[in-house]
Amino acid sequence: MGNFSRTNSDQHGLGGPITITSPYVPQRDVWLRAGEELSFPILDPNGPQKIGFSPNENFIHFGRRVTTYMTYIKPVEESYRKKLHVRRYSVVSKILFEKNVARGVLYNRHGIPKIAMAGKEIILSTGSYVTPI
Repeated sequence: MGNFSRTNSDQHGLGGPITITSPYVPQRDVWLRAGEELSFPILDPNGPQKIGFSPNENFIHFGRRVTTYMTYIKPVEESYRKKLHVRRYSVVSKILFEKNVARGVLYNRHGIPKIAMAGKEIILSTGSYVTPI
């Protein structure tokens, strides 16, 4: 049915730390067939944005949801506990400079303004805005 195949797509990597599953449920085939009957293509959800139907994909590993935080950040955060401080649920409002060097940040965490100063460097990173976890 359709031409959906993850193995021959250049939109997917293999062997990475995040597990992507497309669980089989009988309704999936009905959904995809309905799309084909309406003349819509079966698309790879990671491909270019087009109108069509695609199978459901989940970030699930051993029955638990996998997030980029758990996969990439948490192991590093735990191994560098004394040197690295990750401030989740925070929004940076200003980078504090001393001459031309960033020395700290002004940020809000749960609505409370705070300041964090850095000994060496500042790393600003963001995920999806209002991500559904």
